[in-house]
Amino acid sequence: MCDPPTVLIVDDEDSFCEVIKMALEAWGYGVRVAMDGEEALSITRTIGPNIVISDVVMPKVDGLSLLRRVKRWNPRIPVILFTAHPNLADAVSAMKMGAEDVLTKPIDFDRLRLDLQRILGDRSNGSSPAGNPVNSGPAPRKPPPSKETRFAPPPD
Repeated sequence: MCDPPTVLIVDDEDSFCEVIKMALEAWGYGVRVAMDGEEALSITRTIGPNIVISDVVMPKVDGLSLLRRVKRWNPRIPVILFTAHPNLADAVSAMKMGAEDVLTKPIDFDRLRLDLQRILGDRSNGSSPAGNPVNSGPAPRKPPPSKETRFAPPPD
């Protein structure tokens, strides 16, 4: 039996990490948690998660720097960013650097789940979009991100 994809959650808020962790585990994912970007980089290099989900605003290494460094180390690891302080310029920058999505807090769990299914494959049948784990074999070329971002500011 295959191990479930590993999701690395990165946020300096314990309670937020715990809520996201519970949802991801209920959906069938393995979960690791890092409290800041430096810890996330260490975990990424050690276990090679299948995806990183990170807050943008954090001490030490912020989410945009983490994205840049993860992509430099292994461009095949998908990254989703989230923020409580939406900023269109940061969202556009993140998407250009290779972020899969930029979500706003509070997290829309339906959207997060759809993102994970789109990126990692449907957990119910154990497949991934490419048929391989993220960290093995040559990566299939994916089309460049569209000019339009999936970032939407919170409703007024």
